[in-house]
This record gives sequence, structure tokens and C-alpha cells, in this order.
Amino acid sequence: MPIISVDLDGVIHQYSKKYHDGTMYDPPIHGAKESLASLTADGFEIHIVTARLWPGHGTAEQQRRQIEQWLHQHGFIKGTHYHELTNNKPPAIAYIDDRAIEFQSWEQVSNQLMRFPPSSYEPGKPA
Repeated sequence: MPIISVDLDGVIHQYSKKYHDGTMYDPPIHGAKESLASLTADGFEIHIVTARLWPGHGTAEQQRRQIEQWLHQHGFIKGTHYHELTNNKPPAIAYIDDRAIEFQSWEQVSNQLMRFPPSSYEPGKPA
């Protein structure tokens, strides 16, 4: 099955307050559940990819349980809406991410990165 990598925060989880306190505080983005179910039904293997599985707020296992609980609470079912939850980038045919920059040239990347000024982020805290 071809893999599609889907970012969690900002693509599935609304993420209106950004990282905030490390919790998953928002509902899903409208259409996320239906779209993931449709992609799965069409034969794609969905990998939810997140940077949350790092030891910044508890262990990776604690973070995984929190994410799985949130997914379950909002009706996302493993096998129906997604296949894997990971922090590793899989060999996918597409990467769906709210912060992605499609590479065309380094000049184009540099221009697009201007929308992410380094001064707007706290050191040691995920964006």
C-alpha cells in the first residue's frame, strides 16, 4: 500500500494555541476524519507523524497514550482513519503538513522561510 504521511498538529488537531502546555486542547480540523477515512478506503496507508513523541513533556509513551486517547475520543479509528502513529518520517508518496515548503530551488525556500522569523520562537520549545 502506498503511504501518505499526515502531520498531527495543524492538519488533524486544530492546534490554535500552538504547543501551549503540551496537551491536545482543540477538536479536529473540519473534514480531517472523513478525508482520512476516504484515503484509507482508497487504498492508502496513513501514517500520522508528530514531533510530540519526544521527551519534552513526559515520556514518548505518555505522549503516545495522550494522542491515542485524543484520536479515540474524536472517533479516529486505527485501520479506518490511520495505520501508524510515529515520529519517524516514512517513505511516503506525499507528506501533508501545515508547515511544509515544497522544494523547487534554494532561492524559493529562502524566500518562503521569511514567514518563519527565528525571533518568534522560544529556544528549546517546539514551534
